[in-house]
Amino acid sequence: MVQVTELGYMGIGVKDLDTWKHFAATITADTLVVWGREDKLVPLRHGEILAERIPQAKLVVIAESGHTPMREKRETFRRIVPDFLIGQEEDFA
Repeated sequence: MVQVTELGYMGIGVKDLDTWKHFAATITADTLVVWGREDKLVPLRHGEILAERIPQAKLVVIAESGHTPMREKRETFRRIVPDFLIGQEEDFA
């Protein structure tokens, strides 16, 4: 099941790969996909596929982070989001 909140967060069940691959292609907004390199719950390959399917996506992979990079690497995450919003490029891998 795909759930999209009013803030644009897309929550997707791990088993719903086919569903979200189709849904991702319908997203038209610039999209930041943030993934933890060490995510054991949802493999990095899923993030790569998601970013490939969203036409205006940018994938940022955070090193030494698992499923919750926004908590595990707070300072890095806090730089990534504003940089994306103002259009700056930086390598966080």
